[in-house]
Amino acid sequence: GTSKINIDPSNLERAKDPTWALQFASIEAHYFVNGGFFEEGFILKNIDTIRHIPTTIVQGRYDVVCPTYTAHDLHREFPEATYIVCGNSGHSASELEIRSELVKACDRWRDEALGSRDGDRRQQHLQASGPIAPAGRASPGKLAGAMSQITFG
Repeated sequence: GTSKINIDPSNLERAKDPTWALQFASIEAHYFVNGGFFEEGFILKNIDTIRHIPTTIVQGRYDVVCPTYTAHDLHREFPEATYIVCGNSGHSASELEIRSELVKACDRWRDEALGSRDGDRRQQHLQASGPIAPAGRASPGKLAGAMSQITFG
């Protein structure tokens, strides 16, 4: 997380390492120069292919990497999605507010999926496994498979 509202001092230290800084900048530049490897407007043009997938758009208000208008444009074309703007967050999935909303979304999807089964089995599962992760303590890497910040900016 380099695009955060609350700066992590360890990230600042890591950025002082010229090797790390060059590697990070090279990867970022590669994606930006190649438009994230999507043609312009690809997601919005093809939204019908994912419309059936339960989706939550979690957007940081102060995200300068994927500005808020990108999430707004996505939600306008995909109104079935839940749209959440985190008022005290930037870009990073590790921002506390964003991470909490991502965990809540995953918990809702889990509950909906398990709710479609027999109620006793759902209760047994919840008692055995508990929530995906306590709010504010989830690893963004663990969430990536289920849901990543969907801004497509």
